[in-house]
Amino acid sequence: MISDKLAAGIAAVAALLLVSIVLGFGIAALLRLWHKYKPVKETDVHDDKHPLGLDR
Repeated sequence: MISDKLAAGIAAVAALLLVSIVLGFGIAALLRLWHKYKPVKETDVHDDKHPLGLDR
């Protein structure tokens, strides 16, 4: 009885871990492809040293 619940719990944790890992790798692959084919341009980068105007 207890061993059945324990086995089911371990299987659920393993399935959740597997889904999390696959989702993480999928998002990482999408971001890698996005930045490979649409890289950040120099004009996209804001080089504002004092964005709040606190240099005065």
